[in-house]
Amino acid sequence: MRERQERPQDALVYYNKITQVNPNNELVRKRKAEILVGQKKYNEALEELKRAEQVETNPADTRTKIGLLYVEQGNFDDAATEFNLVLGAEPNNYRVHYYLGTVYTELSESDKAIGEFNKIPADNEHYVESRLQLAYLYDKENKYDEALSALKDALAKKPNDPEIIGFMVGVYQEKKDYPAAIELARKMVAVDPKSDKFHFTLGAALDQNKQRDEGMAEMKKAIELNPANAQALNYLGYSYAEQGTNLVEAEKLIKRALDIEPEDGFYVDSLGWVYYQKGDYKQAVEQLERAVNLTGSDPTITEHLGDAYRKLGKTKEAGHEYTDALKKAQETDQVARLKDKIQVLQNAASAGH
Repeated sequence: MRERQERPQDALVYYNKITQVNPNNELVRKRKAEILVGQKKYNEALEELKRAEQVETNPADTRTKIGLLYVEQGNFDDAATEFNLVLGAEPNNYRVHYYLGTVYTELSESDKAIGEFNKIPADNEHYVESRLQLAYLYDKENKYDEALSALKDALAKKPNDPEIIGFMVGVYQEKKDYPAAIELARKMVAVDPKSDKFHFTLGAALDQNKQRDEGMAEMKKAIELNPANAQALNYLGYSYAEQGTNLVEAEKLIKRALDIEPEDGFYVDSLGWVYYQKGDYKQAVEQLERAVNLTGSDPTITEHLGDAYRKLGKTKEAGHEYTDALKKAQETDQVARLKDKIQVLQNAASAGH
């Protein structure tokens, strides 16, 4: 009754009295654990559940709760042990297969995680989420076709689900299948034409497919629907900066994005690149140095900083940034471009000597 009255501390007083009289009352131990979890007293809750587990004839449910508490604490090794014990007794407990899959994901044991998620049948409540988890793992390993297959399975269960479609658009973009990404993004916009996020997604896919005018129109639509869409504001501003056009407007757009998210390093980079394109290299360096610090030296941002240093005649600093960017660059075009820039600096240094 005290629990129903939302008086958990009073309820604990009565439960403690019961366990003093009967330490083996497993039901009360579990109730105490529930209250303690609500109070974020995880270690005390674990103790109650372990006591309950010792006296239960079938402790699978309690072990599952113990495993989930370990997950809450970030103790994934012990969580995996508990979930495996449950599955040893109940091999068809698909809820626990799902939990174990998420734990293996946290432990970076992708093969084991994939194995657990693949055990979950299509009629299980965790099926759709397991397909999303599979897609995440496959996408991380650049196995785009496998990721798309998992997402299609999920979409068959939840047609027109924007989260699933959005995920698929992202995978198609990484696969560089931009027409397929555009087709799906258009489907998202058709489902909800007033969603600024969907217009942003479509705009980015169109831009990547070199349909720049259409892409920028979608970005403007996203901003029209939501003037506080920082991603769209930055994207449009950076696109102008990349083209070296509308630089005054680009600066305004990016500053609006930074008003919303002042610590976003990519937006700071965009502002620095606007200054670079304007020829204000001192301000460009100031912003780009901050962007590198915020993002942990993203290769494109690092290259931008190198370009700005070079314009100021700081060739040693420029070379350092180019070399750092080259270590992290993955795009073929960027790798070739950075090698050329490093070579030019080395040639100039040799000529100087």
